Amino acid sequence: MIKHLIIGGGIGGVLTAIYLQKRAGVPPRSIRIVDPHPTLLARWHANVEACGMRYLRSSSSHVLDTDFRSLRSFAARSPSFDEGDFTPPYRRPSVRLFRAHCEHIMQETGTPELHIKATAQSLKRNGKGLFILETDNGSLEAENLILSLGPGTQPLRPHWAESAAKVQHIYDPGFDSSLARTQRAAASGHRERSGNSGTQTPHVALVGGGIGAAQHACMLVRRYQATVSIIARHEPAMSIFDFNPCYVGPSCLPAFLSLDDYLQRRRVLEQERYPGTMPPDVYAELQRLRDSGSISWIRGEVSRVEHSHGEHEPKSDHAYTKQRTVYITPPAAGKESQADIRILCDTLRLATGFTPEFRSNPLIQQISTELGAPCEAGGVPIPGSTLEWLSRVFLVGRAAELEVGPPAGNIIGMHNAVKRLCNSISV
Repeated sequence: MIKHLIIGGGIGGVLTAIYLQKRAGVPPRSIRIVDPHPTLLARWHANVEACGMRYLRSSSSHVLDTDFRSLRSFAARSPSFDEGDFTPPYRRPSVRLFRAHCEHIMQETGTPELHIKATAQSLKRNGKGLFILETDNGSLEAENLILSLGPGTQPLRPHWAESAAKVQHIYDPGFDSSLARTQRAAASGHRERSGNSGTQTPHVALVGGGIGAAQHACMLVRRYQATVSIIARHEPAMSIFDFNPCYVGPSCLPAFLSLDDYLQRRRVLEQERYPGTMPPDVYAELQRLRDSGSISWIRGEVSRVEHSHGEHEPKSDHAYTKQRTVYITPPAAGKESQADIRILCDTLRLATGFTPEFRSNPLIQQISTELGAPCEAGGVPIPGSTLEWLSRVFLVGRAAELEVGPPAGNIIGMHNAVKRLCNSISV
């Protein structure tokens, strides 16, 4: 029997395991983390690599450890890192520094040994009041359960993309950001049309207007000399954080928690989060590449996609390198007043984030429906002040947003959640 079973091996799940050991004095033998990926943090690292992130949006104080000075101390001790691994504001760390520090802390605490590679499927209680978690790798018995889960685990795909073959999402499992094959296909097509043997710059159409789209577009230009057309509903927006930071501490959080109406809390969450924004350094690089002509920003929504050589392309493993025509409806354009914009691209990709609704998380829905755990009208879990959702079932991350507030899904919000949890959970 496992004393504390954590579901989710991302930042929140690993941070919970570290806090339980360092702050609550829980021995490692009493903790396990269920996650389907080969290693802990694997999905987080893959998503960071896919979007081309260079520096975290969080400050260097927001780390995978109980000590907020830990990452800066680690960097100062290592000859592999210098001031180039920090960027303003708040000395935000480079991805390579943050990743190295995560590996250091995980090894120091023996966290990788706590990993059970499995997918959580359903939860029930046995006759002794213990939890039985069914997974694709057998059953696990636990006394306490800690869920570190987001609303949805699937990349968000617009309706038009469901019927458009081979449209990649940058957060698809196994996504390869490389344009090597696209470059070869573009060069081959250029030679056939012109008879020249020179290389051809690939043109990528990228749907999405937030930080992931901007970072990915800039990376494609830096790494592959691509030209990129970003298709978004709005102009790029700059914000240091993606939420109002006053909700991290006593400035705003008490007023949020004083709201008894969860619909009011929902409205605050929507007002005080800033999705679709990007920090100053990403915004500046994006604008510079727009000025140079490497990136264009097209406002509108994709209406349809056609293969440039006809609708019935022969099937091929490299079909996604075929040119496509993307039709874009401009904002507020009437059917008769303005025609769709058309662009021709070598590759079409999505950077539209993840499914936003908790209803799309099957485990959360199963616990709510079958075990009676309370949810708000939108399917969002309603935990108590100790983040206990159901007796001995605790929440960390976005699932705890109705108690932790707007930063719930950010590293600092996870710190605040796990501190609460450590004050209430039994060792």
